[in-house]
Amino acid sequence: MTEYFAAVGFPARVLGRVPLLIRFLSSAGRTPSPYGLARYGPSYRFRPWLRLDAVELENIEELINHGADAHLEAFRASHLAVSGSTAVVGGLLVGGSSAMLALESLVEMHWSPRALFILSLLLSLLSVYFTLLQQRELVAMDIRTFRLWLWDGTTIPDQNDSSKRIRRSSLSSNIMLQAPFELLAISIALFLGAIGFYLGLAYASKVTLSKGWDSNLATLLGFVVTAVFSLSVFGQALGEKDRELTRCKAMMAEGEGFHILRTNPQDTEANSGYTETKDWTKPNER
Repeated sequence: MTEYFAAVGFPARVLGRVPLLIRFLSSAGRTPSPYGLARYGPSYRFRPWLRLDAVELENIEELINHGADAHLEAFRASHLAVSGSTAVVGGLLVGGSSAMLALESLVEMHWSPRALFILSLLLSLLSVYFTLLQQRELVAMDIRTFRLWLWDGTTIPDQNDSSKRIRRSSLSSNIMLQAPFELLAISIALFLGAIGFYLGLAYASKVTLSKGWDSNLATLLGFVVTAVFSLSVFGQALGEKDRELTRCKAMMAEGEGFHILRTNPQDTEANSGYTETKDWTKPNER
């Protein structure tokens, strides 16, 4: 049942990613996640709504099966910290949407900007509300209960050792963890779209927003250029970082060409007293 809701909500989640579309376009040609194929089978290739959660589900699965209690506590603390920021941004967006709805010029143009502002306001409120529910749910759990909460109650064969079975991560839990941010992302996309519609319709309908020759056109162009440039720069940087991270993981998985030279042989990976050196020669050439 959870997957059906994920499929229905897929278009809305895609909408929330539109402001950073360039990031996702840069990774559109990637092969499907091996974890997703192992979990859902060959049909995973044709169920795009599952791709949005594959990375998080894999990380949670690793955590509940092999992570120590301290790792689980850190994972919960990070989500609580992010949810606090989500609530703050959601509150700011509620104020922004409310201010835009108070503009008298909205009554002189098509209803679409007002509808988008209302949807943005509603989703911002829901984002804050779901954040409060999430915090109340997570804070009340001890670590053992939290580990069980991330599990969906079924076991699957371990990909590294088929003779063993491991806990499978819960899609429902991940959706609950991601829901406040997803709603906020959709709300931001709608808010930006509403401003664009508002300025565009004001120009097309010749509604006077400010004094000056072609002030509506200048305002519209300024908004479009600034928004597109800013989102493109950040989205491209995120996409490039995704590709770099994928390349680094592949190189580390090969296990060739990397040596850690510690300044103190007693240092551990948790300490900072070491430097990394790279030897790109093949093992048989060393």
